[in-house]
Amino acid sequence: MTKRRTLLGLLGSVAIGLGMSSMAMAAEYNFNLQSFLPAQATIPAKIIDVWADKIEAASGDRIEITRYAAMQLGGKPPQLIDQVLDGVIDITWNVVGYTPGRYPSTEVFELPFFVNDAAPASAAFWKMMESDIARA
Repeated sequence: MTKRRTLLGLLGSVAIGLGMSSMAMAAEYNFNLQSFLPAQATIPAKIIDVWADKIEAASGDRIEITRYAAMQLGGKPPQLIDQVLDGVIDITWNVVGYTPGRYPSTEVFELPFFVNDAAPASAAFWKMMESDIARA
């Protein structure tokens, strides 16, 4: 009986210790990221997850980005921007074409056959984004 109590006490102490150590390791900042693509798609797997992993590592694990693929938190792709504005999620990746009329200055970049070289088009898009951010 004494050995059993000792063993149970030891296991309880270990469990409490593990619980406390996991609390101490919790991230200081938690962000929810939702996108409409499945997790195994190229954009999440090769870009979003790599970016989020680098942010978490660079922060010394003070930042945690919880990822929700394929609209796991609900809604439809056109609602992602509103979900950020409403505080439902913190970060999203979306396609401008899913929100027609919301960002009219970017719609020119989605016109078919308008862009025949990605480098200058990307530079123009970036310049436009910088000017929009400077005005904000």
